[in-house]
Amino acid sequence: MMEHVCEVFRSPIREMHITEESLIEWIIKFQPIIRHVCIRKDVILSVESLDRILKNLEVTESFRSDYHAYFQYKEPIPSRCITIYNSHWLTLTSILTGNNSIIFLYDSKLTPTDINTILKEWQMGFKLRNLEFMAIEVFTFLDIHRYSNEVLNSFPNSVENNGRPMTVKVHDDDIWTLPEGPPVHNIIRSDGMILSIFRHDDVIEVRANEMNKYGVWVAGIRKPECIGNSSCQGINALSFSDPFHSDNPTGYLWNPNQPDGTSNDCLVWIMNPDGSCGIDDVP
Repeated sequence: MMEHVCEVFRSPIREMHITEESLIEWIIKFQPIIRHVCIRKDVILSVESLDRILKNLEVTESFRSDYHAYFQYKEPIPSRCITIYNSHWLTLTSILTGNNSIIFLYDSKLTPTDINTILKEWQMGFKLRNLEFMAIEVFTFLDIHRYSNEVLNSFPNSVENNGRPMTVKVHDDDIWTLPEGPPVHNIIRSDGMILSIFRHDDVIEVRANEMNKYGVWVAGIRKPECIGNSSCQGINALSFSDPFHSDNPTGYLWNPNQPDGTSNDCLVWIMNPDGSCGIDDVP
């Protein structure tokens, strides 16, 4: 229906949400220059499909993607603003060879060394020269201070604000306000441009039944007939939903003297206070 309306009235399209692959060829043919494009889940299945869009459709303002890609993409995404969810498929090479002004990367798999490389390349002045704002969301098991030190490795300590603007235009009327607190670091380029780095930490902890132990639930649930029954002991008291461990539950790396409960009804991977880890049974 949308195709017919646009072709009858010749209305220019400002924004396009591509929800199925057939729309790719249509928009390339009908209007090869567009301000905003959003690629929805499960539309792009290969590098070739993504290349087809980026090389034949000029997205002048913002490109957004929230699909799960099962490939690595090394080419730049030619749009002023890019917002990539599930961005594990976007490589360091793609970022460094791009000319983007605004970059949002969510659930990124970039390492601290990768981010450090981005900062160094920006400082040298040959890459990312148009960069105005970049946000990278990562999940890590590293200590946050160690992570930060690796990101900022070899940069001198500088945290002054110097009255620089605290807002950035993402696209059109979308204005972002930067954090009110001081930056954790400033980096100065040879032309005098200053890059300020802000850090926001969300620590996600799944609490087990003992102080200073943290863990994540894994397959394994106590059998109903074994709850409160002291005659049910060890792994025979548990049922396993993991196909591998259903046949070989001894494949788990247990904490010492575990499992040991009679009312504890699930298994959790535990990070112990001393840095060791293993499987435990908890309520």
